[in-house]
Amino acid sequence: ITIASGVTVTCGTRTCFFIAQSFNNQGTVVAYGAPGGAPASVVIENYGGTGGGGIVVVAITAALGTLNVSGSPGGTAVDCAGSPGSGGIGGTGAFYVVTGVTVPLGGTGGYALYNVTYYGGVAGINGGGGGACDSNYQGATGGVSVVFLLGNPNAMVTYVLQGLSDWWLINVLGKAPSSTTHLTFMYGSGGGAGAQYTGYQAGGGGGGGAGEVVVYGYNIMSGTIDAVGGNGGAAYSCGSGNNAGGGGGGGGGLAFIFYGATSGNVTANVAGGAGGVGSSSIFTGLTGANGTLYIAAVTVNG
Repeated sequence: ITIASGVTVTCGTRTCFFIAQSFNNQGTVVAYGAPGGAPASVVIENYGGTGGGGIVVVAITAALGTLNVSGSPGGTAVDCAGSPGSGGIGGTGAFYVVTGVTVPLGGTGGYALYNVTYYGGVAGINGGGGGACDSNYQGATGGVSVVFLLGNPNAMVTYVLQGLSDWWLINVLGKAPSSTTHLTFMYGSGGGAGAQYTGYQAGGGGGGGAGEVVVYGYNIMSGTIDAVGGNGGAAYSCGSGNNAGGGGGGGGGLAFIFYGATSGNVTANVAGGAGGVGSSSIFTGLTGANGTLYIAAVTVNG
């Protein structure tokens, strides 16, 4: 498989699988994950950001190019019209990890204050929470993720390969194995929508959490992995004293690089997204936690 320089391949599903003797990516592969929460009113575009997707590469030799599973930013509030409410929570993501690696939290949405404190949307694993309004409305919760734990690098690679093998037997050869390992679909969760209060204020949307990249190759060449959490959206106030919180940033992503013989210079940006600006600096959303780049040699038998 060769992807030419300057070409961007955008995956149509939440996880892309590239299986080849030689994977030669000179361009960019992009994947998107779970959707962000919908705003309480379509008039206010403070939706939660979409999560980053998943990319799996299995090859003898792999020149990775750029693999992008970053989360999308939360929507910025630009008006105070429309129906009041907290908006929708972020969509659910899915991750596969080895022991010792955790999926990072998103950032909590910014709070707002008017006689009492209204808290921003709770941080998800790994979607950012939406920003709050100062009139009874909390920002929506960031999307959580289902996490599958595998004991060590060899176990994770074996599980990925077994899932691919079973899919091939069933869907290509028409065979029915006695037991089935599912494909490892992996992707980040969506950010929570920002709250809004008609005529007064609107919180920013939470950033989408970054997704996951898994590479297994005998020889892995250099490559760049972008797995950055989406930034939280900015809040909007329609008048003095109408406070609103910015959206929380999405959590950073995970990148697992497993090699049999050699691994070249693989770099990854797995930073959490920045919190969105509130109606004043004290109402800014929190930054999402950073993710992990994990590189290990493996030996898989059979």
